[in-house]
Amino acid sequence: MSTLLNESRLFSEKLNSRQSKLFTAIRQGSVSDQDAKIRVNAYQKLFDNYSQYKQVAKQFSSYAESDILANQYFNANVAAVAKSIIGFLGIERTIDQPNSLIYYLDLLDISGSTVMPNIGPDNLALTSRNRLNATATPTGASQTITLGEPIIPGTVSITITLASVVYTYTDDKQGNLVGSIGGISAGTVSYSGGTITLDTVSAAVGDTIVAKAVSNQTGDTPNVNRFKTDLKEYRVDTYPELLIGESNIASLAAMQKSIGIDLNVFMAGKLQELYTKMINAGAVSEIVNGYVGNTIQIDPNNGGVWQDYRSTIEAFVGGLTEVDSELASKSFKGCRATAYVVGKNVVTYFRNTRILGVWTEANNSYVNDLVGFLNGIPVIEHLDISDNFGYAVHKTVDGQLAPIARSMFLPLTATPVIGNYQNPTQLASGVYYQERESLIVPELVQQFEIV
Repeated sequence: MSTLLNESRLFSEKLNSRQSKLFTAIRQGSVSDQDAKIRVNAYQKLFDNYSQYKQVAKQFSSYAESDILANQYFNANVAAVAKSIIGFLGIERTIDQPNSLIYYLDLLDISGSTVMPNIGPDNLALTSRNRLNATATPTGASQTITLGEPIIPGTVSITITLASVVYTYTDDKQGNLVGSIGGISAGTVSYSGGTITLDTVSAAVGDTIVAKAVSNQTGDTPNVNRFKTDLKEYRVDTYPELLIGESNIASLAAMQKSIGIDLNVFMAGKLQELYTKMINAGAVSEIVNGYVGNTIQIDPNNGGVWQDYRSTIEAFVGGLTEVDSELASKSFKGCRATAYVVGKNVVTYFRNTRILGVWTEANNSYVNDLVGFLNGIPVIEHLDISDNFGYAVHKTVDGQLAPIARSMFLPLTATPVIGNYQNPTQLASGVYYQERESLIVPELVQQFEIV
């Protein structure tokens, strides 16, 4: 079996081993075990697809059996999977075409009105059709009020206001209205037809009739709650990108001789690191540039009133509760932040919550990275965010929905080292890939500012 297939199979084995360091790294960057499993499956599919892409390499004799190609491909992807912060901010999906669709479902009633959208407020009024009501103006004569559906006997309630005097009536389950004396001279109910007929004794400006009943949804002509799903989609696009590292034989020889560093390995590692940072920067850029909504302002000093240091930190943590509430009102799913991505001044406030015993520091190795956890919620610092701003992000616990979608078409793949025929001392190698981070659900993000 070729080296390429061995490497791909090796990655598969590492991904699916729950004892592996790679799986542990993916789980640490996921919101749940289910989310981690979805990410594993996405990467697995991407790597399995590589057996198709390597057929292209066979057209070039210098690429066909290159151990460097396989090994660097494997190592680059391992590094990117383990170090990317995208797992906190988005969902990852392997797509079969450069431009693809990610599907979701809304729940509609039979008339086509949205009852439960994938994201956003529920319209539960549409589901309360067993509660019938109607209003009318008294005429001082016989009049019919239509509720439009069969009525359950004993559920009719009528309130009539005549010259500021209130009269109330109910049905006796036999089709007759009973209750106050003086408001009506007669009244009957047609349960099957859903109508109420009554004779009001007078009528004046401002007089009202309010009729209520419960629909008989199991009757002969029921009008029951009926629903259907509406398939919708987010469009995601990917574009090919190439990162090239150049060096020369003289530099290689000098570095190898003086300090024992293989410059080719160094360059490959740096390109992989650059790739990971570009992924992270792309995700943060989508959140910042595509944000929709207001900004919650958090004043830890309460307008200068509080000078006690601990009080300011407690006020900051309390302000995050307001951020959660605003997030919930927008999305109806993101009822609580599952991650924060913030600027450098906001990071200071998060780190200072250690005096409250709610902060756990992370072992980060780069400024744009996971810095720690507030009550178990990951906090990510990124210098592309203004110093005093932050974003609360919600990713569903099942890993199915998040603000960002990372669509992956071609895996990160390293090319072998090649020379320049016009300058024999020059060498070059690179990595290519095709993917993109896209903002798909801005409602799952809430912006806040320290003032």
